[in-house]
Amino acid sequence: MLQKAKDSGLEFLPEHEQLEILLFAVIPRGNTNGIAIDLIRRFGSIAGVITAQPGELTRIPGVGGRVAAFLNQLPDYLGIVQRSQMFGENKALVLETTEEMGNYAQTLFNHKETEAFYLISLSYSGRVIRFDKISEGDVDETAVYVRRIARCAIINEASDVILVHNHPSGKLVPSITDIQRTREIVENLRVLGVSVKDHIIVSGCAWMSMREDGMMSF
Repeated sequence: MLQKAKDSGLEFLPEHEQLEILLFAVIPRGNTNGIAIDLIRRFGSIAGVITAQPGELTRIPGVGGRVAAFLNQLPDYLGIVQRSQMFGENKALVLETTEEMGNYAQTLFNHKETEAFYLISLSYSGRVIRFDKISEGDVDETAVYVRRIARCAIINEASDVILVHNHPSGKLVPSITDIQRTREIVENLRVLGVSVKDHIIVSGCAWMSMREDGMMSF
């Protein structure tokens, strides 16, 4: 199979064979063909497999906890690779434009099926200091803790921050709660001398900027 991928190109193989090769990494001495076929049959695609919950994956014969964890973490590794490419050789990334902020924010949510809220801390020059996960909830809601956001901004010595959360439902329209939370966070951070550059909402392969859409005029 590895030779077939080398000769034909991995991208041209059927999905079950692509998954079969991927499974070699954690099942080097087993027959991954049958497992790959069963996984694709159950979850529909590789995307369906890697976004499935570990408990669902382990119901497939041959898929243990280690294999399930490996598959479940692949979207996170994809985000790591994307951010690494953005940083480049200088190991420093400056986010200045809305497009740069949105593209960076999107790497935090590769195939994420639950709603989560992140804080990206920036230096005075706009350099990314780090990002922090503030909370993670269910498919359509997550708690947002203003005190924790403020604490992260202070610890990171941030001059500016970017708020980021996702809508797994597919809707890119901010809810009334989103707008109210943003206003509360902006007001609390302003007292600390920290400004909110934007609030980015991500859904699937798209994102929107609340500032660009005129929803942060406060």
